[in-house]
Amino acid sequence: MTNYKTMLRIVDDLKYLERLTKVEFWEVLFTHSGKHYVDAKWDLFKSDKLGFIDSCSVDKVKILVDYINNCKGE
Repeated sequence: MTNYKTMLRIVDDLKYLERLTKVEFWEVLFTHSGKHYVDAKWDLFKSDKLGFIDSCSVDKVKILVDYINNCKGE
């Protein structure tokens, strides 16, 4: 069961994603993808983080979690 403290921790963690530049986004998540594909994903990421995360495969979510934990120094 999610409680408000869990939700607040998640929201705080998601703020680390704001550090990603487009180049890092491409390198971290879509290394082998073309510019057109990455541009569309970047636009979604910038406009709707939750929608972007919801569209991701499990491996991409794990990459995002690893990125957040790295930012936090964990």
